[in-house]
Amino acid sequence: MPRIIAGIKKSLILDGPKGQKVRPTYDRSKENLFNIISARYPLEDAHILDVFSGTGSIGLECLSRGAAEAVFIDKDISLTKKNIEKCDFSDITRTIQSDWQVALKTLKTENRIFTHIFLDPPYNTGLYERIIENTDLYDIMGNNSVVIAELSEKDIVLENPAKLVLTDKRKYGICVFAFYIKESYENLDMPGQF
Repeated sequence: MPRIIAGIKKSLILDGPKGQKVRPTYDRSKENLFNIISARYPLEDAHILDVFSGTGSIGLECLSRGAAEAVFIDKDISLTKKNIEKCDFSDITRTIQSDWQVALKTLKTENRIFTHIFLDPPYNTGLYERIIENTDLYDIMGNNSVVIAELSEKDIVLENPAKLVLTDKRKYGICVFAFYIKESYENLDMPGQF
């Protein structure tokens, strides 16, 4: 079962998936991911976008750790909604039940800007490549925003996607996290860059 691992909702057990439709991020991987985020991309007052949200675990973890708001996108948003209510975060969240392309275009039209964008598409489907190259994604990023993609160890991490810079990649078990920033990022000499 997924759970919140730190912050104001620490140890809260979230509703998990039944069957194989949703693949939650494991606690150990999530803990390692958030150690990196805390060190490099602080969550205080952050604006979060969780694409392919599933259980909502990643976005809810961000809110528990001090993010200002989170928007969740998924074709089936029911599990995310259930966990938002469980965390009592309804007033600082928005859910969009939609295809990722339509949702990104909608957010771009609304002139939304996010500081942290999490992508967790189904593994080995080619969706990651399509999303990371999509200009609507770039247009909803601020100058110091970060995109964090969760991939399978079998996926090829794009080194130079359009207008983004790969700053780090980390493997934990069967998953890989890839971190991207805009080419115009104000501090490209950040620690830990490889």
